[in-house]
Amino acid sequence: MENKINNFKDKKNQKNNLNIIHNLKNQLVKLLKPTKVNIFLYLLLFYTIGAILFNLSNLSIMVSNLVSLLVLSGVGYALLYLFKLKVPEFNTFLISILIIFLILFPDTYSLELFLIHLFLIIGLFVVKYVRVKGKPIINPAVFAFIFAGLIALIVPNVSMVFMSWWGGAFGGYIGFFLLLPAVLYAGYVFKKWPTLVAFFITQSIILLFLKNIEFSIFSLTLFLAGIMLIELKTSPLKIYEQIVYGIGGAFLVSYTPSILLIDSHILAIAYANIIYFIYRELKPMLIKKIKS
Repeated sequence: MENKINNFKDKKNQKNNLNIIHNLKNQLVKLLKPTKVNIFLYLLLFYTIGAILFNLSNLSIMVSNLVSLLVLSGVGYALLYLFKLKVPEFNTFLISILIIFLILFPDTYSLELFLIHLFLIIGLFVVKYVRVKGKPIINPAVFAFIFAGLIALIVPNVSMVFMSWWGGAFGGYIGFFLLLPAVLYAGYVFKKWPTLVAFFITQSIILLFLKNIEFSIFSLTLFLAGIMLIELKTSPLKIYEQIVYGIGGAFLVSYTPSILLIDSHILAIAYANIIYFIYRELKPMLIKKIKS
C-alpha cells in the first residue's frame, strides 16, 4: 500500500514538472512571436543596448546590474512555478525590467544594490496581485519603485533607491533618436497619439515658461511619455480622455515634488495612473446618474 502511495506521488511530481516545463516553453515561444507587445519589447531592447554602448566606460557595471535584475527575476519565476502560482507574461515583465534598468542609477555591485534589486523585483511580482478587474492600478515599473522606496525606509542597509534616469536622457540627440522608433511604434500601434501629442505640447509650454529648454530634457520627456505614461492597462483609450490624461500628466511631471525616498517623476506617473483609475471606476456610476 505504501509503495502504491509513493508511486502515485512520484507520478504526480513528474506530471507537475512536465507542466512547468510545458508552461515555460509556451512562454518562451510567445516571447519570440512578432506580436505588437513583443515588437515594442524588441525596440526597447534595441534602445537599451544603445544606452549601454554609449556608456561603454561603465560596461561591466551596466552588465552586472542588468544581469542581477534578470537573475532575481528568474529566481522569482522559479518560485512561482514551484508553488504553482500564476506567473506574469514574459514580454511585459521584461519591458518593466528594462524600464527599471534604464531609470535606476547603475552602481558598483554591493549588498545595498542587491537589496534594492531584490525589492524592485518583488515589487514587480507583487503588482500582479494588486489589480482591480484584472488590470493594474499603477504602471508595474512605477509600482516596483514605490514598493522598493517604502521598503528601503525600514531596512538598515539601504540608504535610498536612487533613480538617475540615466537611460532616459543620455547622449542628447543620439539617445533621442534611438528611443524615437519605440515611441512612434507605441503611439501608432497602441493608438496613444493623443496622449503623446497633448503631453509634448503641454510640457513644451511649461518648459518655455520655466526657461528650462535643454535637449536632454526633451529626451527624458520622450521616455516619460512614450515608455511609461502610455502603458496599455493604466492609461485611457478614448481620444478626449487621452488628451486630458496627457495634459494632466505633463503638469504632474513638471510640478510633483519627491516624497521620502521616492522620485518626483515616479510619483507623477503614479498620480496620473491613480487619477485615471478613479475616473474609470466612477465613470459608469456618473453616466448612470446622469441618465436617471
